[in-house]
Order: sequence, then structure tokens, then C-alpha cells
Amino acid sequence: MIAFTATAALGLWYLAELRVGGGYADIIRRGSVVQTLELSMDTVLTVTDDGLLNVIQISGGAAEMIGANCPDSHCIHQRPIMYTGQTIVCLPNRLVIQIRAAAEAEHDVILR
Repeated sequence: MIAFTATAALGLWYLAELRVGGGYADIIRRGSVVQTLELSMDTVLTVTDDGLLNVIQISGGAAEMIGANCPDSHCIHQRPIMYTGQTIVCLPNRLVIQIRAAAEAEHDVILR
């Protein structure tokens, strides 16, 4: 039992080490990138299109949706994102925030 617990804890620590902080937040509306924001620069962006409204905040190296006029507001209640590959989706307004790396790495994972 102790060996199992230790192995599980080591595995979780290893997976946490694989998370790569992102450098940019791509704002994608209807499948096209409309803007790219640097996670290192605090800002607020309002995206409007045909009466659809989303307000995105970059703060402390993370992106979050702080406002939207969608009917369900699920996107506003998602946690801030900061790691490569994480997304926030506002399905009714067809808007996605996706985190990507600052530079494309030559290798996905380096094992030691």
C-alpha cells in the first residue's frame, strides 16, 4: 500500500512537471484567430461581432473570460488558464481562448 501511494504521488508530480506555461493567448472567433495577446502583458480586450460580446482579461500570466452576453455564461465561470493547450470556450458566441507556447519547441517532452 505504501509503495502504491508513493508511486502515485511520484506520478502526479511528474505529470505536473510536464505542464508548460504558455506565452500567448489566441482569441479565435468562428474558427479564425482574430487577435493574439501576450500573457506577460496585463490587458482587457472586448471582442464584439454581430451583437455578440466577450470580454477577456490577461492578468498575472493567465487569461480568463470576465464578461459575455451569451445566455448561459458558462465561459465566465471557468478558471483562468495559463498552460499551453488550455482553452476557454464560449459556445453560444463561437469564441475560444487558447493558450499556446511562446515558441514552438523542437521536442514535445525531454526525459531525464
